[in-house]
Amino acid sequence: MKEDKPQKSYMVCVNEITSDADVQAIIENLSKFCKGARLDEVEHAVQSPPFSFRRMNFDSAQAAKEELEKLGCAVDIREGTGVSSAEEQLLFAQTSRKHKIRFAKGIDERQLIDSLDVFTSEDPAVEAYRALRTNLLVQMKQDNINSFLVTSPSPKEGKSTTVANLGIALANAGKKTILVDMDLRHSVLHEFMGIDNSLGVTNIVLDSLDPDLAISHTVFERLHFLPSGPTPPNPAEILSSSSVRELLAMLSNDFDVVLVDSPPIIGLTDAVVLGTIVGGVFLVIRAGRTSRQQMSLAVQMLQNVGCHILGAVLNEVDIHKPYYKVYAYSRSSRA
Repeated sequence: MKEDKPQKSYMVCVNEITSDADVQAIIENLSKFCKGARLDEVEHAVQSPPFSFRRMNFDSAQAAKEELEKLGCAVDIREGTGVSSAEEQLLFAQTSRKHKIRFAKGIDERQLIDSLDVFTSEDPAVEAYRALRTNLLVQMKQDNINSFLVTSPSPKEGKSTTVANLGIALANAGKKTILVDMDLRHSVLHEFMGIDNSLGVTNIVLDSLDPDLAISHTVFERLHFLPSGPTPPNPAEILSSSSVRELLAMLSNDFDVVLVDSPPIIGLTDAVVLGTIVGGVFLVIRAGRTSRQQMSLAVQMLQNVGCHILGAVLNEVDIHKPYYKVYAYSRSSRA
């Protein structure tokens, strides 16, 4: 039942003392979605669905704090009235840096899945992409959308790796999926896929190339790929053109899922422009690298143009560290 006004609530964020203050701050914000008259525990979020809850009843936030401190936890109680910004979106999933899985030989730094058979395993990294896939499929049904932008606040946070692995996971689930590389400044997806980059988005937009001539089948059944093509002198102008809008609309009609890789948000307009064209956007943030300020700025830039922010993926999480357990306590009911 919708309430006339938000109830006062208490959030208890529990983290082991660590120097990784930026990641703690992000997790603290994201934990505000864990509401309800209970203490919610989130184990390392590579489960499917990524959040599992264990009910523990306490009479007050202070009681919860005291009980948790007996376990040696550092506890911070914050008083508030609810979520106020998209920065506090629920995490889609977390991926582990401890469980690397490969796709192409000779690209050791890439964390890509090397076969569909890997999805029968219980590897935590595989479970992370299962969780992300599940949440994305639910979002597609709820919002009636099938095109998604995957971006990040800054470079080297794992967005392209996430696009590739998620595409494989969706294809394995029977979805006809296409990966579209619209990072026209520094494309890498073609390297992941082992596909030539001489024909792609730029040729379609600038030379009126038939998209079917640029779209390639990958080694994975039901997974297709559209490269970026040659680097143009004016990426921002190309991405804001009506031709790109028409291209994405066509792909949305022809495929079950469209995943778009883009440049980072901060310092460029590319991702913000693309975010207004697709059905939804989710951010990839890297544990130990992405700061709270970067996350906030990226979200604000997307919000300013009306992008539909779906959530975030916390990438390269050390799942063996206990500070990636998040607890939240609230006296308001979960929506």
